[in-house]
Amino acid sequence: MPRAYVLIRTEAGMAPYVLRELRVIRGVRSAADVVGPYDVVAHVEAESAADLVGRVDEVRSLEGVVRLLTCPVVER
Repeated sequence: MPRAYVLIRTEAGMAPYVLRELRVIRGVRSAADVVGPYDVVAHVEAESAADLVGRVDEVRSLEGVVRLLTCPVVER
């Protein structure tokens, strides 16, 4: 099952809103407010690589999201 950690930078003050919205996106297993160059980190799972891309696109389209970095999990 494809998984990724998505690092999200938000507009100032938008992290709480983005966190709430992330929790209703199918496949988002967890999300946390963090300190550093990004404001939120989400753990996303999907049934296929294409589905994972779709989930990340949903995250990207959320109001308040400025930039994101997707870090796919390497299964060994």
